[in-house]
Amino acid sequence: MSYASSLAALPPRTRVKKSVSEVFGIDAPAHAVVEVYQERTTFVPEIDPTYVFDKKQVKKILQWLSGRYKKNLLLTGPTGCGKSSIIEQTAARLGIEVFRVACHGKMEFPEILGSNQLVNSASVPAADEDGLLKKAANALKSLFKGADEGENLLQFLKRVLSGGGVVTKYVYGPAVNAASRYDGGILLLDEGNFLHPSTMGAFNTVLDNGPLLIAETGENIWPKPGFRIAFTGNAVDDGDDMALHKGVQRMNVAMKNRFLAMRCDYMDPVQELKVIGRTVRLPGHIASIMVQTAKEAREAFKAGIIETVISTRTLVTWAKLVHDDQAGLKSEPATVLRDCLDFALLDLANTVDADAIRINLNKSIETNPAPAVPVAPPAAPAGVPASSSGSGQFTAN
Repeated sequence: MSYASSLAALPPRTRVKKSVSEVFGIDAPAHAVVEVYQERTTFVPEIDPTYVFDKKQVKKILQWLSGRYKKNLLLTGPTGCGKSSIIEQTAARLGIEVFRVACHGKMEFPEILGSNQLVNSASVPAADEDGLLKKAANALKSLFKGADEGENLLQFLKRVLSGGGVVTKYVYGPAVNAASRYDGGILLLDEGNFLHPSTMGAFNTVLDNGPLLIAETGENIWPKPGFRIAFTGNAVDDGDDMALHKGVQRMNVAMKNRFLAMRCDYMDPVQELKVIGRTVRLPGHIASIMVQTAKEAREAFKAGIIETVISTRTLVTWAKLVHDDQAGLKSEPATVLRDCLDFALLDLANTVDADAIRINLNKSIETNPAPAVPVAPPAAPAGVPASSSGSGQFTAN
């Protein structure tokens, strides 16, 4: 059974139009609408209710998804700035399936298409099983003489495997699934510039909207209209920060020209305060200390001073740890902030980076003291009117 015929068993999905403001929680014109799948599948990312969208980023992502320009998107930016998150959370709101691949230097293109795998014969549909057994019999037939012996081999294989034996089956990979399911999904190549140039070169046909040729099955799969490829990477512009990312490969101009480019950066303090506020309830000055410390660590990372960065994900983990120590937060907030940051990140960082970030944390604590608690005025003696907070007094009638 071909991959195309297997998709016929998928239940239908319907789309409805919703306003951009409603879907992403941003200010947008009333006429701006998007189509959202009503039915979710296991390949649609989970919605993170704490995620805060940037209006400019949403506009670019929607332009890319429209397919009117280029079908490939290259997201670049510093480590931990949310390049993959913006793709996944946009898709989560729209109900689009995402097939995410963690790229590495030894990955080859066929791995992304699919591979032959050993499966239990009981899990293979009858039509597939007959085809697989015939292929196996034909391969073995060359060792024997005569067609009758080949047929006997087929019968033998069926008898042996009828008890739940193991057969080889081609399992389609993320690229084929993203290209073929429903109207097409997103193939997310995470840290794609770790891929070897030969593997990247094999993507050219797909990046140019061509078909996916499956050599093992002989299928030529044409992508559905909604198929998109998102490629994230660090130091894609070959800048000075490339030395911070060991193992990344340079992309040539011809490859870059196949993409729309979107530069990402860390959230601004106002956005991150919103993220923390949607995640846990912390005193305002505590959240400000955390956001300020993260901002300064990122600036030092970008400047090449340290190699450790506080991502938004780490910041949220830090906030959760602080929030869960309510007793300590009331009695020794500075100690709680330091201990929780150590647990969330710094115990894994090198000593120099950890010390530098702790120094900045201490400075932030000093410059963001807890607001003074107003002292209640002493109770007035009986028969004496209480004074107001302003000039003059209240007089009893």
